[in-house]
Amino acid sequence: MADRSFLLLLWLALALRLLLAAHNPTLLLEDADGYTAHATATLQHHGFVGPFTGQPTAFRPPLYPLLLAAPLACGLPPIVAVLLINLLTTVVCCIATGWLAGVLLLARRPALLCVAAVALDPLLLRYSLQPMTEVPCAALLTLACAVSARVCQPTARPLTIFSSGLLLAVAALIRPTVLLAAAAIWLQLVICTLRPGKPAVAGQTPAPPLLLALGIALGLAPWLTRNAIQFRAFIPATTHGGYTLALGNNPDFYRDVIRGTDQFPWEGAALDRWQRKTLTDATAAGINLADELALDRFHYGLATQTIRLYPRDFLCACWLRCCRFWAIRPAGTDGTATAVLISSWYVVLWTGLILKLLQSLRHLRSAGPDAPTFTVWLCCLAFALTHLFYWTDTRMRTPILPLLIVLSVSGGWQTLQWLGTVRSSQPATGSQNS
Repeated sequence: MADRSFLLLLWLALALRLLLAAHNPTLLLEDADGYTAHATATLQHHGFVGPFTGQPTAFRPPLYPLLLAAPLACGLPPIVAVLLINLLTTVVCCIATGWLAGVLLLARRPALLCVAAVALDPLLLRYSLQPMTEVPCAALLTLACAVSARVCQPTARPLTIFSSGLLLAVAALIRPTVLLAAAAIWLQLVICTLRPGKPAVAGQTPAPPLLLALGIALGLAPWLTRNAIQFRAFIPATTHGGYTLALGNNPDFYRDVIRGTDQFPWEGAALDRWQRKTLTDATAAGINLADELALDRFHYGLATQTIRLYPRDFLCACWLRCCRFWAIRPAGTDGTATAVLISSWYVVLWTGLILKLLQSLRHLRSAGPDAPTFTVWLCCLAFALTHLFYWTDTRMRTPILPLLIVLSVSGGWQTLQWLGTVRSSQPATGSQNS
């Protein structure tokens, strides 16, 4: 992908983001999830601590705040630190998308189209201007997928398999949902390795799954060790999961949104009331609000109790989350020209995705799973299933958008080839060097 066309697309991606940042610089300071505050507190206290407590925390994943802390430590202001890290991860995202497209499509033109789509995608554009984990996760997850797409091939090298696990672990330190994708890819590799009548992956031994697991374990080791020391507990993800599960599965949400008239997402006074009430109930139950593990367990208990008591509302909530995850128009853009453009964009993208799904199912019936494509589908499925249960809005699909774009372009390109509209192109440069 290292040619003039790719470089032009890379400059296009950066120029668009710089123009939008200049037009609305306040977005770079909207620290809704506290990542800039975490980075600042990390520097002040010389450790990963809560921005308001100054105490060790595992409430948020650590990697993005630590990335922000690097330019802050050099004396750069927060607005510049956020822009710098998000632009760098945008570059990585474009390069990784070109690489992954080269692996799956083996053609230059559709691979360049994938990079162009990543440069222009509305959600990737929007969240590349805010201190949030969506774009950094998209970059690392796409890079991990580009490597992981090769692990089930008989010629996969041990270093490739190990690197795949390491990259998946690093991506999970930005968004813990990647851990589910890593588990799915590991299971896929086990099946590929042990499947009778098929050539073994990298030899007739169980070494490939062990190598992948070793890469994942080593990548997570610093976080696991730190949490074991600080909390005396095994915490591979965060202490935030219980809250996000309870946020979308509690009696108040079911009453106000599922059975009531409040619009999704649930915001404002109703949400504030539920948060205050929940903390009061936790205190009444003897929970120390400074004890993240205990509070996380309390939230998980609240959510599971609500699901048991209101199974029908839970199913309706799952359907609502599914609709919001795949919505063609983000909330807050109704009735505008921008909304029409965004909706049209995702209609085209989802059409290609449906075509690719049908092609993958047909290939599965006729020749078995196409391992590289199946790996990408597994990563997308991990995110979609997670956000079927946990708190969800359209933003939550942003980390997998480069993967969805590659699948969608692949579906459209193969359809055009089948119709005879386009001819096979020369292999993409990325497919030669990956």
